[in-house]
Amino acid sequence: MPYVQKATGDLLRKSKAPITALSTGHVALDVDVTPLDNSNSKKEGIGWTYKQFEGYAPIAAYLGEEGWALGFELREGTQHSQKETPRSWRG
Repeated sequence: MPYVQKATGDLLRKSKAPITALSTGHVALDVDVTPLDNSNSKKEGIGWTYKQFEGYAPIAAYLGEEGWALGFELREGTQHSQKETPRSWRG
């Protein structure tokens, strides 16, 4: 996935995509887990999520007020939202 993440950054730079700051002048970097409901399925890696259903707990990162998607990682449902932020996002 490093190639996809590099391509995403390159695309935002080359297209001169607007990245709008908050009223404080800071640029928002929103990293959040979004549980997916896969109840009653037999998929590998699903687990009991904090939303009280069986599923995955993918983590995604979005930049600026526009919400440009910077990264996405599919994770097991039982994984805590703050555990093991993807290494490539740590800088």
